[in-house]
Amino acid sequence: MQNVYTSFLNAWVSENIEISLSEIDIDADMFESAYIDSIGIFTLFILIEEEFQIEMSLENLKNIDTLTIKNLSKVIEYEKTRT
Repeated sequence: MQNVYTSFLNAWVSENIEISLSEIDIDADMFESAYIDSIGIFTLFILIEEEFQIEMSLENLKNIDTLTIKNLSKVIEYEKTRT
């Protein structure tokens, strides 16, 4: 079962690149899979900040080897525990 953060990210990807939720691979690199681009990451960060009342920056990603939905969901979850 997906958590609220993964569900949010899946819905965002689905809406932005117009693919079905079933086609999204939460373990795929978001850039390589064309789920997001360099401008889109900032747009997504703004939406995450608004939705979950946390601060996001590229610094949040420093410990992530690959930007995946699963990893980004973990970052959001971690930041929520800090607020």
